Amino acid sequence: MRSFALACLAATLTLAAGASAMDLARLPGVAAVADSEHRDRWGVDGWHAPLAIDGDPQTAWVSDNWEVTHALAVLFPRQVSASALRIAWAGEPPRHFIVEVHRNNAWTALADVRPATPEATSSVPLTAEPFDALRIAQPPDGAVADRQCSIAEVLVEGEPVEPAVPVDTAALGGKVAAEMATLRVAEDAARVKPSLDIAMQRRKTAGFEGIIDRGDLARGRRNIAAHAWAKHWAETVVRDADWWANQSDERLYALIPEGNPRALCPSFELGCPIHGGARQSFTATLESPYHWKCRKGGEDWFDGAVVKNPGTGEDVVVHDDGSGFLAPPGFPHAGRRYYFVAAYRYYLLGKLFSGPYEGDGGSEYQGGTPIVQLSLAYAVTGERKYAHKAAVLLNRLAELYPTWDGCVEGPSQRQDGYIGQTFERFLVQNLTLCCDLIWDEVGKGDELVAFFAGKGSADYDGDGRAAGGDIAYNLQRNLLGYIYEYLHRLMPYMDGDFLMYEMTALASLAHVLQNPAIARETLESDLGLRVLLQNSWFRDGKFIYDSTGYNVGNAQTPLLIAEWLHGLTAPPDYPQPLDLFHDPNYRVSMLYDFLRTVDCDGRPPQIGDCGGSRAPVLRENPAWSVVEERALLRLPEQRDVYTRRFLAASHGNPESYRGGEADWWLVFHAEDPPPADNRPVMDEDPSRPGTTPPRACTSR
Repeated sequence: MRSFALACLAATLTLAAGASAMDLARLPGVAAVADSEHRDRWGVDGWHAPLAIDGDPQTAWVSDNWEVTHALAVLFPRQVSASALRIAWAGEPPRHFIVEVHRNNAWTALADVRPATPEATSSVPLTAEPFDALRIAQPPDGAVADRQCSIAEVLVEGEPVEPAVPVDTAALGGKVAAEMATLRVAEDAARVKPSLDIAMQRRKTAGFEGIIDRGDLARGRRNIAAHAWAKHWAETVVRDADWWANQSDERLYALIPEGNPRALCPSFELGCPIHGGARQSFTATLESPYHWKCRKGGEDWFDGAVVKNPGTGEDVVVHDDGSGFLAPPGFPHAGRRYYFVAAYRYYLLGKLFSGPYEGDGGSEYQGGTPIVQLSLAYAVTGERKYAHKAAVLLNRLAELYPTWDGCVEGPSQRQDGYIGQTFERFLVQNLTLCCDLIWDEVGKGDELVAFFAGKGSADYDGDGRAAGGDIAYNLQRNLLGYIYEYLHRLMPYMDGDFLMYEMTALASLAHVLQNPAIARETLESDLGLRVLLQNSWFRDGKFIYDSTGYNVGNAQTPLLIAEWLHGLTAPPDYPQPLDLFHDPNYRVSMLYDFLRTVDCDGRPPQIGDCGGSRAPVLRENPAWSVVEERALLRLPEQRDVYTRRFLAASHGNPESYRGGEADWWLVFHAEDPPPADNRPVMDEDPSRPGTTPPRACTSR
């Protein structure tokens, strides 16, 4: 960016020196408005619209990188008449741009430019007729590789109209910004429509269609009634859910922020504006909204806080309207932004739906993820109050989710989710799971509809009336549908294990919606599981990802994808329940053999940066976790082997062992392990019948 700006500097000065008329862009009171601004992931301030008219070609306005119309409007404080426009591009020049002027409350196109060759500076003749604003627009077909529009300087040759005709630039700027926003909404709607259409192909009418189906629901309730470990888990879930069920609908509704959750933390790189650090430098609580406490200095940072300038000793009032606090001179990193308001929005959404990125500083509630606990409590008890509170949170989220556009920390805005960056793949798995668990209650009764109707319109489907079906429509289209748009958009940009994580989320969505198109995309597209299993998806990280620890994780992820899809029936593509563990096109069960083989009694080879346990003593019992629990359930042909491994790991007491391992998957899926024979498990390799490998390793 800087090299382009410096290259433009000489050209800009030469143009200015040879001009016979004044540069109207330098008139006092000139303003600039743009459709968007690039967001620097480290909080470096810059790329604002006024930087294109500040007379300094080393600064620039840069748009975001979406495939939409990017535009910069220059607003004059009085009507002007001009003969020429010169644009010094800060980055790679566009292939196509349009120049318009604003007069009589309307825009008139003056030039539609498609340069034959790239040009660092473009010159466009203008009309002599008076106008009050000028706009440079780059349509989507004009974008170059980075899809951004970058302008270092705008020079407008001409004269103010005499007698002076004043212009209310504030009012005009509001009008122009609204026009740009309307166009952006329309272009975004056109972009996401194909994805929403796919997500709405089959209207969801019932719950318990995903990873916890009705058979699993019955099994889970039986386990809770029969087993102490499952009962203890359920009691914890219900206790957490009761805390939230006792909150008013108004409070739950208000907890979800309207503004963009723009940042994971106040400063990912720099931490506290005074004490430094990096991420994890602050804590926050639910009880102190939009306040961040510095772990090192103990100060509270929020919009309106008064802090001492460490360089001058003067009091500084922190101003943050959601776009960040700009550290003034005297601070260690003057000119950097700290996102206190935006990061607290992210904290709230993390606290409710996933997990906060920055630490919790002592909120009264310290249980599991609220939306998950409420939804699971409904599954456990069947009590509607839990589903109602979950629906308040989810429906309000669905109202706002499409309006957000991710975080500054993302590697690229095109890779952002609606709430955060690529971390969103974990959050959306919670959302799809919870929507499915409470779906049966969504359309029942008028209480939920009446509550949202009181907040505005609850006629989400536009049929002229608000009813229970509107809540279901809102959740499927504006939450699950936009989740699909995010995942579908992101997959071509991801590789390696990151792509596998996106695919896991896509698998959960496919099952919950029982959508054949999404299931096919997950499994059989060019980026699908079948292709990646055959082409070593983990190779993006060589040589770090050659470590055994990473390979274990990378083997577990496809197994999780297979679990999320297990039993899915989605005709016409998938008329029979899916079983990827045994499907000859996938043979996912082989990954269980790999995991067992590489374990070596808890001592995998120490290769790369993530080998495994470094304990000095070999483990005496085989590894056992939810991964092996799934193998016990999904691999009947190896059930005897895994049963004996389970008995060895638990010292013959599965009930007690499961008490420390129970999660929602185990409660709703676990079966009693069958009796096992007395062959020694540590000497058994089920992939090589009749062999007796060395005792020093679990599997070989």
